[in-house]
Formats: sequence, C-alpha cells, structure tokens
Amino acid sequence: MTPKQIFESLDGKWSLLRSLGEHGIIHGTAIFDKSSNSSMLLYREDFLIKNFNQNTMQSYKEYEYYYDQGKIIKYFKPVNNKNLRFYELKFIENNFAIAVHICNLDRYEAEYRFYNLNNFKLKYYVKGPNKDYIIDTEFRKISPI
Repeated sequence: MTPKQIFESLDGKWSLLRSLGEHGIIHGTAIFDKSSNSSMLLYREDFLIKNFNQNTMQSYKEYEYYYDQGKIIKYFKPVNNKNLRFYELKFIENNFAIAVHICNLDRYEAEYRFYNLNNFKLKYYVKGPNKDYIIDTEFRKISPI
C-alpha cells in the first residue's frame, strides 16, 4: 500500500478501541471526512473513557490529516486560525509508519501499522518526567461516509 492509497482509504467511519495502559480503556468511533479539498481529511473521534475504578466520561478529539507530495501530515484542529503541526508520518515500509511529537518535556512516539485498507493500529509510546505508558488504538472501518 502506498501512502496515497492509505490516505484515500481513511475516508469513512471507524470503530476504535484504545487501551490507556493502567489508566483505562476507550471505546468510540472516528470519522475521517474528506473535505472539498481532496488532499485534506477532517478527523473527529467521539468516545467513552472507562477507567479501572469503573468511572466513565465522554469526550472527543479533532485533528486534520493532509496528503502533500507523497506525505501524510497530521495537524491539531486549527485554533485562532492557526494550523499547528502534530507530526508527519514517515513510512518505513509500505504498511508501517512512525512519527514523533514533542510536547514540553513529554515525547510521543507514534507507530502506525496498516494491516489492510480497513484495519490499522496506532500506538503511542509516551515518555516524560512523569509519564511512561503506551496508548494502543485499534481502528476498524465500519463504512464509507
């Protein structure tokens, strides 16, 4: 699979299951929505966080993904009309990409493994002065939009 094929296959609705290590589990859905600009996907995930004390909380996250000159780049949702870059996926193999995001003293090392065009995994290795855990998310395509 090429980065372009992967980017184009993301458009649609996905189920997500995320492990937060000792912090809990997330169940939810994610939508990659192709905008009028065919090189951009608006991303929103809505989810329910359940920690191991059985407390639950609903939340969401939003990002933008761009395809530009053979690269997939992830941005935070614009704030005050500013696009803040999260990271660029660097493909090591056709179905495996890595990326790094530095946030103050914390480091988020991302691994994307694309099993096929309907299933992928995103794993973050989070390290920092007070952080040392893994966020592991499995995505399965439910339907095109």
